[in-house]
Amino acid sequence: DLTLLTMKELLFMNIKNKLLRRAILFLATVLLLSQFNILSVTAEGTTSEKTIVIAGSDFQSSSHDAGAMLVGLFLKSMTQNNGITSADGFLFCGDYARTEHKLEDNLAGLSKLKGAVSGFVPEENMVFAQGNHDCDVSEAGMSPSGNNDPESQKYGVFVINEDDYMWYNDDEQRIKATSESLKNYLDEKVQDEFRAPIFIVSHLQLHASMRTHKYGDGLHAGYIFDVLNEAGDQGLNIIFLFGHNHGDGWDDYLGGSSVYLPRGDKITIARGSMDSLTTETLSFYYMNAGYVGYYNQCNEGADSALTMTSFVFDDNTLEISRYSTSKLHNLKSKGVTNSYKNEGKYGYYTTNTDVYASPQIIKLNNTDDPSENTEETDTYTDTVDSVTDTTPVTDTDNIEKQDNLAALLSPILSILGTSATVTSAILVIAVSAAAILIATSATVITVIFIVKKKKR
Repeated sequence: DLTLLTMKELLFMNIKNKLLRRAILFLATVLLLSQFNILSVTAEGTTSEKTIVIAGSDFQSSSHDAGAMLVGLFLKSMTQNNGITSADGFLFCGDYARTEHKLEDNLAGLSKLKGAVSGFVPEENMVFAQGNHDCDVSEAGMSPSGNNDPESQKYGVFVINEDDYMWYNDDEQRIKATSESLKNYLDEKVQDEFRAPIFIVSHLQLHASMRTHKYGDGLHAGYIFDVLNEAGDQGLNIIFLFGHNHGDGWDDYLGGSSVYLPRGDKITIARGSMDSLTTETLSFYYMNAGYVGYYNQCNEGADSALTMTSFVFDDNTLEISRYSTSKLHNLKSKGVTNSYKNEGKYGYYTTNTDVYASPQIIKLNNTDDPSENTEETDTYTDTVDSVTDTTPVTDTDNIEKQDNLAALLSPILSILGTSATVTSAILVIAVSAAAILIATSATVITVIFIVKKKKR
């Protein structure tokens, strides 16, 4: 004759048993913390701290002040939409100067960008790769090429500066040397059985585009690609981040300003020819870091949104999200043909119309043989027929459910001693925790039933 308790009744009920009441409050607190990127609760019941890295590229807005303002809005969006109030690391894929190779402009842009993320990320964990608009690396205060791992060793960072993998790819021997340096770095990671994410921070992309055909961009990308793919096959969790292609529709065929190719997807690269290209299967994750300053001269229907990205991970999973200045944005948008550069005439590669929503949850490789690991849990979102503008896809049903559940969580906050006027941060915790509370409510309700039955 037991009646089913609703979620609201469960939260509001007057539980006289102090031990039971404390147990329920403890469970709720742990769930809230786990959703606020503070704790990661594993299947074994242990907890591990999550690491957060954020990224972007091409700080070239109408002014350095405008660029700094945009970065501030991206950070605010990360807080409002994913509860991220600080990060362990910051990766930027180059181009701080609005004019090419002007040291004063380069220094001013870099200074404004550092100021925009100061207080959000420790300065010692900020990585700034060199772009094609930037000056000498050491003179302008950017990060050196090669190993830029943080002291914590919570993740890996390898920087490929413009000098070492250059815009026109006109120095094949230097690019080969860059790939050899990268191989030495990754070989050590394989030997050390390093299983945390490894970020390759490059200004230049690997994939071929009309920019390759016209100017030679990525002409010798095959050297770097082969090293990354080999290391990925050996179990390393690699994410290649790039910038550079934020005009002329170069990347519109892959998703415009939002490009993401998961491990196992196809990529078209050049191997020394501007016309004869090869299609390869990725053994690593490949994406643009998010264009901060501008994305223009693109094709109709192409995504031109300005974004930044976040990577939240523990020992087992990696969550990747992309943000506009106000909300979560597609990690990858629908590709369209670059008619702006007469792309369809040549047929070098296929337009990629796949769409991936944010976030994507990836299971990290934890053994030497990646085939022994469960495939990543990428969630494919088919919006090819409905998305023709640059606005991100919004899950309105889920948002409505979270809004409704936020009211149910307020008693927990009251019992824990929170005032009626809660801060926006607490509201973010409450809304994001609602989904998990629903999933676990059945178990908790069962416990209450048993207790009540025994009392009777």
